Amino acid sequence: MPLLFVALSLMVADIIQSANKKKGYRFRPVANKGKGNYFSTKIGAFINQNDFLRLLKAKYANKMTLINHLDKEQNENNIDKFILNSILISFSFSTIFLYFFTIWYVALAVFLVCIFLMIYCANIYISNKLNKIYAHFPIAIQLFTDEYVSCRNIKNALNNCYGKMPYEISRVFEALARRYASESNYIQIINDFAEGLDFVWGYAFAELLMLSYEGAGDISEDLIYLNELSNEEIKAEMETETAIVGTKLIFVILNVATVIGLIFSLNVVPISRYIYLYTPVGNFGLIYWICSFVLGLAVLKILKYI
Repeated sequence: MPLLFVALSLMVADIIQSANKKKGYRFRPVANKGKGNYFSTKIGAFINQNDFLRLLKAKYANKMTLINHLDKEQNENNIDKFILNSILISFSFSTIFLYFFTIWYVALAVFLVCIFLMIYCANIYISNKLNKIYAHFPIAIQLFTDEYVSCRNIKNALNNCYGKMPYEISRVFEALARRYASESNYIQIINDFAEGLDFVWGYAFAELLMLSYEGAGDISEDLIYLNELSNEEIKAEMETETAIVGTKLIFVILNVATVIGLIFSLNVVPISRYIYLYTPVGNFGLIYWICSFVLGLAVLKILKYI
């Protein structure tokens, strides 16, 4: 089974959508292709027994639905398969390291780090795709507001505006419009939309839609104000992201240089192989570097929100 199943499946779906765009086709929902295998089903059952894990999986399934337009159940199955693949691949790597290293906790550290890196990479891919959607969110709100002011009807405004939006965000609003056309539980539709975006302005937009259904009347002025606020905030976030690009680049270069230096040392200097592979001090040094790498990734993620 492929490495990083979910990330790869998202990339394949994105390529297909891009090809359809060039041919002039709009988005077509993908049918559910069934559940996973026995082991991934067991993992899904275990996750569903814990409220926190179940809600977390549902949250990511909603996010993936906005990106690949598979239904929520299919994406939940993909998450179960991804977790299974992560465990199997991490166990394989840890077994290999256990064969070469003399201390068991090195293999345990490798197992945990492999799982972390696979989840981190998949999360980065999802975040990058969502960031492209976030960047166009003010434009989408502006176009929706223009249509809503004309017709004072949410459903008609959605149908009329998504075709005018940039491609990334248009697919999200098109999916929302299709659910409006085929389902009657508008509150659930809006909640899924907001949870999938997991974006403060997406929640604000969803709240305005709910207020309209609860009898708040015309929300045109609220939409205009929301568009102004979101546009300013998103510009500020993009400036922050640009400011820490240099820090990320330095971090990557230093760690790549460390890996290259370690490989060179193991193959050229005979004593280094003995030190790193067969002594507690060498094993501890490798674990220390691995932990520093993981901590660095976490800090870079936190810097974005400071």
